[in-house]
Amino acid sequence: MTATETPRTLWKIGSRWNATGAPGNSVLGVFNRHQIVFVGSDQDHFARIQMGDLLAITDGALVVAIGEATSLPQAITEMSISFADDDEAEDFCYAEVLACKARIVFLKEPDRFQAFDGGKGRRGAAFRLPGQLEHVKALWDAYRSESEVKKEFSIKARSCTLLGRDSLLDAHRRFLVPVYQRPYSWTEEQVRKLLSDLLLSFRGTDGNASAEPIFIGAMQISGPKKMDTRDDVDEHDIVDGQQRLSTLLVLLKVIQSKCADAVPAAMRSLGFGWLRTDVDRGAQQRYLHEFLVSGLPPAEGQLLNPYQQNAILLERLLADEIAPMPADMALPPLDLGKFAEYLLTRVYFVVIETQAGLSKTLQIFKAINTAGLDLNGDDIFKLRFYEYLRDVKGRKDASASFEEISGLYECIDTHNRKLGRHVFGMSDVLAMYQQILVARHELPVVLHTYGTDTFFQRLFDVILHVDKWDHFQSAAKVEVSLEDLRALIDVRFHWEQMVQDFSEETKCSLHFIWWSRYGKYSLLPLLFCFRYGKTASVDRLVRQLAKLLITYSVYYRKAIYEISYGLWADLAKDMFAQHVPAEDLIAKLDGKTRAWAEHLPSHLDELDIACVPKAKNLLCRLSAMLDEDDLRSVTDNRLVELLFQSEIDIEHIEPSNNKDGTKREAIWEQWGDELNRIGNLMVLEQGINRSIQNEDYEGCKIPAYARSRFQTVRDQARSTTWDLSRCLDRKKREVAKIVNYLLAD
Repeated sequence: MTATETPRTLWKIGSRWNATGAPGNSVLGVFNRHQIVFVGSDQDHFARIQMGDLLAITDGALVVAIGEATSLPQAITEMSISFADDDEAEDFCYAEVLACKARIVFLKEPDRFQAFDGGKGRRGAAFRLPGQLEHVKALWDAYRSESEVKKEFSIKARSCTLLGRDSLLDAHRRFLVPVYQRPYSWTEEQVRKLLSDLLLSFRGTDGNASAEPIFIGAMQISGPKKMDTRDDVDEHDIVDGQQRLSTLLVLLKVIQSKCADAVPAAMRSLGFGWLRTDVDRGAQQRYLHEFLVSGLPPAEGQLLNPYQQNAILLERLLADEIAPMPADMALPPLDLGKFAEYLLTRVYFVVIETQAGLSKTLQIFKAINTAGLDLNGDDIFKLRFYEYLRDVKGRKDASASFEEISGLYECIDTHNRKLGRHVFGMSDVLAMYQQILVARHELPVVLHTYGTDTFFQRLFDVILHVDKWDHFQSAAKVEVSLEDLRALIDVRFHWEQMVQDFSEETKCSLHFIWWSRYGKYSLLPLLFCFRYGKTASVDRLVRQLAKLLITYSVYYRKAIYEISYGLWADLAKDMFAQHVPAEDLIAKLDGKTRAWAEHLPSHLDELDIACVPKAKNLLCRLSAMLDEDDLRSVTDNRLVELLFQSEIDIEHIEPSNNKDGTKREAIWEQWGDELNRIGNLMVLEQGINRSIQNEDYEGCKIPAYARSRFQTVRDQARSTTWDLSRCLDRKKREVAKIVNYLLAD
């Protein structure tokens, strides 16, 4: 340690979120997603952590990740962290839990080691590990250096005008709008705004001010590349700024068409061939060429050519500016010659020239882009996938490759139009593909949990040798396929029709999956269709999956990591790496559900479901579904709309707070926990429930129940009285009905 280096402490941080440290309930995923660590015990030790201290994060005694504290400990409730549903934040997000921010990396299998406290045999969530500090420091430095490897690139920036001393244009430079860019698409509002700004800077508000330079934004271009036809001419791709540059070209061409001598000789000599475009399968270049060769068309009719559209607009606006003004008007007519010279010599860009691959160029674009449309995840995937096909798969026809990729997006748009609404986008398709790629190539299980944009960004970083990332060490072997994406788009489109043809039971099962603690599993039937085809087995998979997830969601009071991600990864691996037959996969789900046969009846019998919102809503809706007729044959949406899309409450048949306050104590003493158990609860339309509130059963509730659309409620209305004995009988029937259904074939 040098004289100026701050001493560091190594802390062991446990990740098992239970009182005994027993296996299960690990919060490693929460640590990683939010780059924090926290403990619920050993607060006095954890509170001593300093910024810069090293962390050895364990699963049991095994150190599986290391990190560096980047903040001092504080109550987790003060950290403004947006926990996801799967984080089950309510289980640890309270003031007594201390947390600190950290940079965390997971260790490769060979680098994992046992935490050793010098033979003291200590147990706990947080304590010092002085004997292993140097080992962890070496690991941390090695992992950090590896993750910071960057592909070399150069970047140059300069201020310039179109012509002049520091000019953008000259006889040896051309500019290309590359195939991955958007078409020229500036609207009338944007064109008017640019011309207004230019005129205001040129002549002021009264027409007598001296022309002032104007800065109209940054322009990003690639490094030079030689054109095929002339060795002394370089071409640059326009990464950002094509809309402004194209509009200036149109404006100068319009000025030349109105007065040929208005454009300076240097510009007339240079001409307008310095810009071309590969966008939109050559259509944009045809539009540009048509405009440059033919000039302005007649103003009548609706033009498809965007360059001509804006040329007509600019011609009309300039005509107003150069027309003679009445003597009492403040502004003199616009001098086109001087204005053209101003455009070429006093309108400034900051030109950023990058010598780098497309991926690095896009990173720079995202950092500097302020005026144009930002790139979203779909845009970035399209560009990275194009780079992958070009540089990794060796496809040299750039236009054809980008056309195929664009065709995927057009296919999605076509399907959405057929469906009459926006049902899915490329981000939904990529979310499915992420799960397939992780399973098919047996990548680390943690990658199933990554956000889709982050996953594909890092995947392409590794494949294209732009950067290295934890957990992506073996990702270079991954194949990203146009055929896979086309098939996934087809599956997603046809899924909508498949759902319409499902029975009411299967449709409800889909909603039970979404309503469970494991909503992510709603993707599994789609992956099943992709893997096995659109077979009759998918409806059985949906029903069996719903049964299993209902069981898990009712038995455990929070989402379990091993179910959220461990089981998910296991099933995905079965489908895409182990090639397990479809029937065996469904049987596996059935077996996991049947494993609860011994515990489920007693659990449901003793569960105060009114105190567990997830269990209450699942079980009461399931009970109501099972009391309906012809679940397997009906294919309309009546029951789905009734159970999941209408406003319903969970009704206490015997009120937990009787309207007659004098009866409450006696009811609580007699009924005890049975007030909140399945025998005393059922679904009920919200309107009916609010009308009867906490009234007595015989006088008010029976006639109200008889009006219900639910068969289970109308059945209850046939019971002319309600007491604890009848409640216990009903609970017995409800438990048997639910258990028999969940464990049935």
